[in-house]
Amino acid sequence: QRRLPFLLARGRKTGNFFRFVFRPGPAANRERKPSERDSTPTMDGKRKAEATPRKATKKKLPEREKAAPAPESAVERAKAKARASDPAPRSSAAERRYFLMKAEPADFTLDQLDTAPQGQEAWSGVRNHQAKNNMLRMQVGDLAFFYQSSCKDVGIAGVLEIASEAYPDHTSWDPKHDSYDPQSSAEAPRWFMVDVRLHQKYKQLIPLKELQKYRHHQLSDLIIFRQTRLSVAAVSAACFDFIHNTLASK
Repeated sequence: QRRLPFLLARGRKTGNFFRFVFRPGPAANRERKPSERDSTPTMDGKRKAEATPRKATKKKLPEREKAAPAPESAVERAKAKARASDPAPRSSAAERRYFLMKAEPADFTLDQLDTAPQGQEAWSGVRNHQAKNNMLRMQVGDLAFFYQSSCKDVGIAGVLEIASEAYPDHTSWDPKHDSYDPQSSAEAPRWFMVDVRLHQKYKQLIPLKELQKYRHHQLSDLIIFRQTRLSVAAVSAACFDFIHNTLASK
């Protein structure tokens, strides 16, 4: 503190002190690197762009395949599952499929169907999963043999036409019905049915004994010979054609 006035006075005289304070040092005189110049703001607040900026490269991710929308209702889910496990799927949506549907004359007859108020009836009461899946695979316009069973005259009496796709069988959650299933409900149906109408009634019954004559030849793949208790079965086009156009015309 005692020497400060003296130094200031001396600096005013010689100018050395102020030259020493404001003299630029070696670090200030050295040339800066380009990277330092690029990051230094200019007087107008903008950055210098002397160095070429690195282009940002984005990694292209593979496009995710769009999943098919899930079926909304329980009926659509059941149909999709049954059709996915179809051993002989349709080659096209317009292809007609053939089936065989069994019923006891005490419960259902072609005469009853012919006199139905709307010309069609619901095929309900199916409680076999394989038969149910065959019904779930049906489409409007498909044909099915009407096979009467558990009676004196067993055999094919005519042809039915499928009038609707499968929908929940309401008898399955009706406690008063003979085919009541406590595990089925309107919210989560377990069993399904279709509507059928009469397509053709044969002039005479094709008895089971007549069909069995061809079980090792034209009708070798007819499933009712192997699964006698299956109430709804798929039939190949060749079998249907032979029975309908050959045996029924005798």
